[in-house]
Amino acid sequence: MSTTSHTSRTRRVILVVVAALWVTVAIPAQTIRIGSAAPENSPWGRSLNQLAAEWQRISDGRVRVQVFHNSIAGDEADMVRKLRIGQLQAVVMTNTGLAALSDKVMTLSMPLLIRSEAEYNHVFERTRRSIEEQIEGQGFRVLSWSMAGWVYPFSARPVRTPDDLRATVIAASPEEQAIVRAYQLLGYQSVAIPLTERLASLANNMANAYLTVPILAAGFQWFGATPNMLDLQIAPAPGAIIMSERAYRQLPAAIRDELLSAAARLADGLTDAVRELERSAIDTMVAYGLTVNEPTAQERRLWERELEASYDVMVGTVFDAELYRIIRDLLDAYRRNN
Repeated sequence: MSTTSHTSRTRRVILVVVAALWVTVAIPAQTIRIGSAAPENSPWGRSLNQLAAEWQRISDGRVRVQVFHNSIAGDEADMVRKLRIGQLQAVVMTNTGLAALSDKVMTLSMPLLIRSEAEYNHVFERTRRSIEEQIEGQGFRVLSWSMAGWVYPFSARPVRTPDDLRATVIAASPEEQAIVRAYQLLGYQSVAIPLTERLASLANNMANAYLTVPILAAGFQWFGATPNMLDLQIAPAPGAIIMSERAYRQLPAAIRDELLSAAARLADGLTDAVRELERSAIDTMVAYGLTVNEPTAQERRLWERELEASYDVMVGTVFDAELYRIIRDLLDAYRRNN
């Protein structure tokens, strides 16, 4: 056997081994585990499943998304803990859950401060970066923002005025500490109940009222125990997908922007879907026994006076004072021109 022939075969073997190692080692699959409190059969659940399929397609299988719907990974506080230690790589969070990462975000949901979708969009686009920077300082990235809808009061008996609501016991999630403090400062009774236990607690009369978006009231079937809704938009409810900085940096750099664009695109579609589904959820609940109570003009003024008077107490204690002043200035200017 010639030396040249032996050398040639040796080189071919080495090249085959190197190629096999490159295929095995150079392109590992990255698994992104996302936790969500929302049911899978909800706008958020369907959107997350679409995100998983999109990222799988964009990455040719290098990024795989596993979604834990319906609080399987715990409530929002549990999921944030798992996010910090790497058991989850991303979490879908409501405004109340986000408050653990940014004390500014709940200011967007101050009662009756922002009163329309147009006002919300105007304010949010001018304040979002300051909120995102605060979240980034905690070691997380915002992949996308969306709207969960508008918060309304639901109750076992009709609630038309603030005094009616004071006569109830309001269920709030354990992570909603800012909201609980706000209730207490305004003289309302509140009890902390996890979302997964709320239906049973309402049925057992541990609480008989809550404030939430209609899609959740319908999706979790809470309205069966609280068949009254006051037709008064209390506050917008923004939400976001949050990813740990470590997982974010591990996304393949060459396709990271495309992955993020897909997440933002799906979030935009989700916001549009939520707008339509909110009304559909109310109609469905009405068909199954919900009564929607329309406040009179006088009752609306009672709510507005009550909640506006509370700002002096809540700003700086429950809600961020600096962001409140910015939002107030933005709203004043917007309302003068519109």
